[in-house]
Amino acid sequence: MIDAPALITLIESTDPNDSSALDTLDLHVSHFLGHSLPMRYTRSRDVLKSIRPEGFLVKIENWPTHTSVLGCFVHETGQVTTFESGGGPTEELSELHVIIQAIAHLRNQPMPDQ
Repeated sequence: MIDAPALITLIESTDPNDSSALDTLDLHVSHFLGHSLPMRYTRSRDVLKSIRPEGFLVKIENWPTHTSVLGCFVHETGQVTTFESGGGPTEELSELHVIIQAIAHLRNQPMPDQ
């Protein structure tokens, strides 16, 4: 199974015009998420919305040369945990970048009753 850092690197290096590379990335994301069948994570914002962690907020900024996405959790204490995509070539790849970071963050957090 691919880990989050390797998946982030793959997202950053995938050409959005290469359908085969996008299909491969979709397959890796599927394995990372534990889904039996890949979905179009790299091409559908609706699919991305379905895998966002609960309470995860996303802001998308489209610039002339790139898309930047900021994702965050706002905790009950008021603490904010943020994740940034850097300058991705598409909204989908940039949002996927922050969602993978958020999921990895949650996986590394202890459960509340531990």
